[in-house]
Amino acid sequence: MNSRLRLYDQLRTLLDDPSTTERQVHAFLKRDKDIVIGAFATSWNYTNAFSEVQLGAELRVDFLVLCANSGQWIANLVELKSPSVALYTRREEKSKDLLLVERQIAQRIEWRRTNEQAFREVLAKLVPRDVAAQCSNATVHTKARSELRDPHTHIALHSHCLIGRSSTLTDRERELRRTDDQNRAWGSPQVVTYDRLLRSAARGE
Repeated sequence: MNSRLRLYDQLRTLLDDPSTTERQVHAFLKRDKDIVIGAFATSWNYTNAFSEVQLGAELRVDFLVLCANSGQWIANLVELKSPSVALYTRREEKSKDLLLVERQIAQRIEWRRTNEQAFREVLAKLVPRDVAAQCSNATVHTKARSELRDPHTHIALHSHCLIGRSSTLTDRERELRRTDDQNRAWGSPQVVTYDRLLRSAARGE
């Protein structure tokens, strides 16, 4: 068995076990962050994933996936909940766990909105010193760190709540999820299940 298939099987076994905790999944993904990059990166000039990134004095994000193209940087905030929890209640309302992780990610989005330059500094310090600028003329910036600190550099922010399994959803729950996603306000977090990570592991990205 090659390493890609072995990694996929390890992740699937972990996610299929109902006793698996959020902490265990987090530890697995920290060791194999390419799975997280493959699941959430949207541009490929530069990509990296960072675990437990501190935002200010009180907030921390489980994963921050940072990527870039020739026009902008993109920061993806990812908050984890258990893969075994439900997304909806029997009354077809969002579950307590889903509402909690949505509130958590909303706090981090708001922190960025009110602390723009501090957020840029967080990103700049994550990137190694030798990484080249990705979306600036060389006469303006040659290094990514100075580019990220520059308020004229566009940094898009995407956010994701990673929770539950789509493979266990009923047809009605799938319908509720599609409706919620279609009605999601611009800039609000996207709800993603752990099955996306399995697809990423299967592709070997």
